[in-house]
Amino acid sequence: MNTDPTLQPRQLLPLLLGLSLAVAPHLLHMPWWIGTWVALACLGHGVLLLQHRPPPPRAMLLVLAALGIGGIWLTHHTLFGRDAGVSLLALLMTLKLLESKQLRDAWVLVLLAYFLALTNFFYSQSLPTGALMLATVLVISTSLVGLQPGQRGFTSELRTAALLLLQAVPLVLLLFLLFPRIPGPLWGMQIGRAHV
Repeated sequence: MNTDPTLQPRQLLPLLLGLSLAVAPHLLHMPWWIGTWVALACLGHGVLLLQHRPPPPRAMLLVLAALGIGGIWLTHHTLFGRDAGVSLLALLMTLKLLESKQLRDAWVLVLLAYFLALTNFFYSQSLPTGALMLATVLVISTSLVGLQPGQRGFTSELRTAALLLLQAVPLVLLLFLLFPRIPGPLWGMQIGRAHV
């Protein structure tokens, strides 16, 4: 017997907003069709949830996954590396979104959104990118608070998420001071090879 609570429409908006903010900066680096794919998946899931309709059948999701992976292979000529990996993560995240109907699915989506937000630093570590990712993490954390039992309302959930992030500031400052910063994007690091 499935006792997992169903995802409610009020929990959907912050989650979709967080996913959208996490993927938005990547649209500059992704092929146009993946951005369209993500937008259609978010819109489709919102319509399904608001109309209380079941998610698409598993066979349809498997066909979409195969088409998406094939498209990434044709676009990037690989499934590995920075660009192909981020595109694949965004594509698989939207497939998870389409099949989501339980709260446990939303938990997985929140973790994927955090990870996708982190991958923005593969491309840039500038202050505007950091500010946008801070706002993204705030929205994703708000959706995480909204998945907890009890209805508090969006402003209360936003306040709780902001308080949690504020409490993390001392640890962030400590890590900033103790660990060296790498100049340029993370993916651009040159790792030396041993010469024989």
